Order: sequence, then C-alpha cells, then structure tokens
Amino acid sequence: MRTVSARTMRTMVVAAAALAIGLLLAPSTASALSIVARTCDGEAATIVSAAATVVGTAGDDVIVAAGSAGQTIRSGGGDDTIC
Repeated sequence: MRTVSARTMRTMVVAAAALAIGLLLAPSTASALSIVARTCDGEAATIVSAAATVVGTAGDDVIVAAGSAGQTIRSGGGDDTIC
C-alpha cells in the first residue's frame, strides 16, 4: 500500500473544493441569458421562476411565471406586474 504525503493530500482536497465551488457558483450561460432577457409588460423581470409556488417580495416585483399552467403566484406587497 502506498502512502500519500500530507502536502499531496492537502493539494487534492483544495483542488476538489475549488472545483466543487466553481461548479456550484457558475450558472450556465444559457440560463443566465434567459433570466436577463425576460420581460413582462415591457419591464425587466425581477423574479423568474418555474416553481409550483412563486413568492414575491414586500416591494414592487415584475414576476415571470416560467413554469407550466397551474403555478401559484403569491405576489406579496407592492405594485406587482405578473406574466
């Protein structure tokens, strides 16, 4: 059985952690562009969601329900625009 030095082990752990963080934090270009490009009634969307239930904020929201029919939208307070 071969022994791995502490330095080699530390390097492998750091590399694996950096890769995992990079994969989690970097959205795909397609999904990032589709969110930026969404508008509703001529206004830029502040919330785009395909979730079964979409929850707005207390402020003014522009909500784009991107899922299938039957989504529940809870707009919260504010003067909201929903598409």
